[in-house]
Amino acid sequence: MALPVWNNSKSMNMTPMIVTNIQSCDYFKNLYTLVTYHEVLREIKREVKHLEPWMPGTRTPSTGWCLLFKLFTLKLTEKQMEGMLDKDDNEFVRGLALLYLRFTIPPENMWDWLGFYIDDTQEINVNARGSKMTIGKLTRTLINDTKMFDVVLPRIPVKIHNELKAKITESDVKNGKTPPSSSSSSSSSSSSSSSSRDRDFDRNRGRDDRRDDDRRRDRSRDRNDDRSRHHDRDRDRDRDGRRERSRERDRDGRRERDRSRDRDYSRRDRDSSRDRERGRDRDRSRDRDRDYSARKRPRPSSLSPSPERSRRRLEADQPSVPTPALPVLSAPSSSFLDQIKARYGSTSAPAPTDDRDTGPKRHEA
Repeated sequence: MALPVWNNSKSMNMTPMIVTNIQSCDYFKNLYTLVTYHEVLREIKREVKHLEPWMPGTRTPSTGWCLLFKLFTLKLTEKQMEGMLDKDDNEFVRGLALLYLRFTIPPENMWDWLGFYIDDTQEINVNARGSKMTIGKLTRTLINDTKMFDVVLPRIPVKIHNELKAKITESDVKNGKTPPSSSSSSSSSSSSSSSSRDRDFDRNRGRDDRRDDDRRRDRSRDRNDDRSRHHDRDRDRDRDGRRERSRERDRDGRRERDRSRDRDYSRRDRDSSRDRERGRDRDRSRDRDRDYSARKRPRPSSLSPSPERSRRRLEADQPSVPTPALPVLSAPSSSFLDQIKARYGSTSAPAPTDDRDTGPKRHEA
């Protein structure tokens, strides 16, 4: 199960300047070849030399903080985090694990994870100058302070912060340690306090081991309770999400049906308007065809006069003009010729000639 990430799940609750510098760093870009948890741990053991966020004298992110952000991109599980804290003996692996928890873990779960390491005596280089600090002191610094070096740590609510400080004091009293009253007394007795802690640790190792076992069992129970609560919250959240998605689907379905109904109405209106327009076009076309046929149709034979009828009608319309009668000439009969011969003699005698008239003479009756 992946560890929960409090507040900003994209930037690991780091400041935008640090995130931007890390993501633009060439070393971080080359870490894309590391795709597994164990590959990143091997890189930490090989390259990390201190916990300072910047390379000395620059604003270039250190290898430790680049690998810290790389671990964040892998979304570590609880089992992997426990392996980094309890099963690995490399101080930089453990130190980066504590930083990971301080930046990501919800404040109400912080003591369940960090409370077991406030008295850890393993030393670690905290800066490039070689300054050393125990894992226990590093854990107390991460809980009590609001900054690590010059980097602002995620804010812990005041109530939870006071509870964490009270638990540290209670643990010190239970273990026979007197909490420092001021920073001056802390600095003056740092060496004696460190040696006393070492002697107490050696003398009471068996008791501490039993206490650690009890703490681990308590932490396991608390973690199981937290996991059960997270599971219940996730289940309620999923149920609420399903209900909201169901309501949203119903609303989307109603909106889609309304839009479909509107489209159907609009389509019907367009179709009916188009049908009416087509009907009007057909009527106009039919009227034009009828007019054209009427103009081009030949007149019936009963109505168109024949040429003979037209001629007779034209003659009837003209006024009648009387035609003068012409004399009818008929050929002379043989009896008539005989009478002429008897009176005037034979007709064989030549007739007198006239130079001016050479044509035949017309006999008069």
